[in-house]
Amino acid sequence: ARKRVLTIISSVKPINSEWKVLILDEVVFSLVSKLCTDYDTGEEGVSVTLKLEEPRTKDITTDVLYFISPTESSVKKIVADFSDPASPPYAFIHLVVTSRLPDDLLRLLTSSPAVSRLKTLKEVNLSFDPIEKFIFTIHEQPEISSILLSSSDKLHEAIQRISDKIVAFCGTLKEFPIVRFSTSHHVSAMLAASVQEKLNRLQESLKIESQQSDQAVLLIADRTQDINSPLIHEFTVQAMAYDLLDIDPKKNSYIRYFKDAENNLQEEKTLLVDQDEIWSEIKHKSILDAQPIITQKIQIFKEQNKNIETFEEKAKKGDDISTNELIVISRQLHKYQADKIRLGGFLSIVEKLLQERQNLYETAVFEQLFASGDFTNQRKTSVISTKKNLINYLSTAENLYINKLRILLLYIATGTINAQERNELIQAGKFEPAEIQIIENYLNLFG
Repeated sequence: ARKRVLTIISSVKPINSEWKVLILDEVVFSLVSKLCTDYDTGEEGVSVTLKLEEPRTKDITTDVLYFISPTESSVKKIVADFSDPASPPYAFIHLVVTSRLPDDLLRLLTSSPAVSRLKTLKEVNLSFDPIEKFIFTIHEQPEISSILLSSSDKLHEAIQRISDKIVAFCGTLKEFPIVRFSTSHHVSAMLAASVQEKLNRLQESLKIESQQSDQAVLLIADRTQDINSPLIHEFTVQAMAYDLLDIDPKKNSYIRYFKDAENNLQEEKTLLVDQDEIWSEIKHKSILDAQPIITQKIQIFKEQNKNIETFEEKAKKGDDISTNELIVISRQLHKYQADKIRLGGFLSIVEKLLQERQNLYETAVFEQLFASGDFTNQRKTSVISTKKNLINYLSTAENLYINKLRILLLYIATGTINAQERNELIQAGKFEPAEIQIIENYLNLFG
């Protein structure tokens, strides 16, 4: 994917200059920032990379490469940029879209003043985002009613949109897999049929013969096969961090706030990316297993940088420091400070998550009880006791509403609760109308 992105960027040649401005919308920015550095794009003739959604300064002498997803908001922003023909922000427009540009958006673009400066228009199959080395997303998050409820008018539209992106992903990998699907819900069969049809058309248009061996398998499943997993707290570092801490999944960064020696509030950012060997090592480990790893790394860091700590102590005391010592330390200082910030950030994450784990103990007990199936195997007296404990849990104001909702949904999934009991528990939890609607939507998953 990285090579593909850089090839796309380098293929756009400015008209009057060797440099171009690269402007990305939110979706493409997430993709490019994970795959490429500013140095990488600079090697392909990019002078600066900017976000489409943010204010930008004009540069009439330079061409602009808009690399966007085919959405109405992104196209409208380009049109708005060039709304005044007498004062264009850039010299010429080169537009690359991650998938097919719908006819209505193409008409919007070509009927605007921007068309007079449009020199390039490319549609590429790149409508996916690599989250990790072997995990991709297509940024498709419609309401559950659009996908799983057969009565929805939006079902066909959603199926077509998702299948387009899946086929685009397969095309990028030059894979034409065998399509298999779950029979647990009709939507999986519909999506599988749409994907297969489009894969066949793409393979035919590219004149690629069917693979005889080592053919990949595309397995299409739906949430009705596993409705519990999104509700249960995982106690691995990555799952806890994104669930419980204030982390923007699009920026993959954690901000640590602290007060310095002068009592001024400071902040430090820690990137949670696979390129960081510490994050890569601990992200899928239990929080209890991650703690000693971070502790050991801090100890090793201190051992390896004793000379810098000694230097800092001497500087504080005002002791004499030789020129040679100053030169040696100055060469090491930048990396030392960067590593110290990184380790401090990961230590802060682990400490916060350990505290969250302690706070979630009672919640986790209920989650495991209902999700494991042990609840339905208990004696009647034990079941009654569990229900009483659950009412007490839902009635406790200190428990977060989101955790109360998770527990109630898991209880509903056991199939041992009737409508009267459900209403009693909803009242105990004092749920708002929006949360009650979530419960009703969840019930629809059971048919």
